[in-house]
Amino acid sequence: GIEIELGMRSICPTSKAFDPAQGTAEQQLTKMIDSAKLVGSPIVRCFLGSMADRGNGKAGSPTIEQNMENTVKVLKAVRSRAADAGIKIAVENHAGDMQGRELRALIEAAGPDFVGAVIDSGNPLWAIEDPHITLDALAPYVLTSHIRDSVVWRVPEGAAMRAQVRRLMEAR
Repeated sequence: GIEIELGMRSICPTSKAFDPAQGTAEQQLTKMIDSAKLVGSPIVRCFLGSMADRGNGKAGSPTIEQNMENTVKVLKAVRSRAADAGIKIAVENHAGDMQGRELRALIEAAGPDFVGAVIDSGNPLWAIEDPHITLDALAPYVLTSHIRDSVVWRVPEGAAMRAQVRRLMEAR
């Protein structure tokens, strides 16, 4: 009864987390789709980036909207490959890159027939979002989940957070 779920890192070519040395985003994702089919994984888990990819008004930095558009282009470019392989692409709400409503918009723009969400219950805190709000936004699209404990407390600079991964659970 154990399933294998394959995953990779960033598929956003303008993300600070993307590694162009591994090929284009489309090449990397295609290789993972082929690998997922080979091992029987129903999904390929990936992410856009991290909170460093939100732009935050820094000159020359893409905005989160631009990064989301670039990620959607990559997803659409591999759509037929994923569909032919019977693989869904599961995009994680990762390290403060997107809030739930943003990830939902990305999934809907790319195509919810082959793109869904990996919901990590600890990551909404990085994006200053209540995990319940994230779940409300993403519930129809969740393909798998990461469950972990997180704690937030006040510090003189504002707030601090600590998270620890407890276990990986499937949401299906």
